[in-house]
Amino acid sequence: MSRIYQYKAPKPRYSNNYSWPERLAAAGCYLPSLLGFFVGIVYILAKGPGCDGPFFRFNFYQGIFLNICMTLIGMIAQGMSGVLIGTLRLCEGLIGSGAVEFLSTNLILVTAILEAPLILLMPYGIIWSLRGKNAEIYFVSRVARNLLRG
Repeated sequence: MSRIYQYKAPKPRYSNNYSWPERLAAAGCYLPSLLGFFVGIVYILAKGPGCDGPFFRFNFYQGIFLNICMTLIGMIAQGMSGVLIGTLRLCEGLIGSGAVEFLSTNLILVTAILEAPLILLMPYGIIWSLRGKNAEIYFVSRVARNLLRG
């Protein structure tokens, strides 16, 4: 007679070898605008612990790539909305000046809506960095790993 044993999955390990300064610097690389970039550069120039390690470099590259994508989306949204507003100004008599004025004053809202997925990925990266793990973000992580390989 055979016995059936339940499978016991191994418990995940949350301990790692990364120091808190390294985790904080990696999390700081996800800050928006150029702030995250400057945090990473200052940490590298100050020769902080683990600044040459794969954990910090991965998060540094991933944070920079997210910021570049946000900047590109913002630039494209601003450019395309300018073309849209210019076209609507030609038809302002049919549409009404109030609708065109509303769209032209709320371009920042439109840009924020388009950037929302990337804005939400930044706290995700910060949380995973503080845990001492690499945040796996589709496509972005692949780009960061390719940069690590050289």
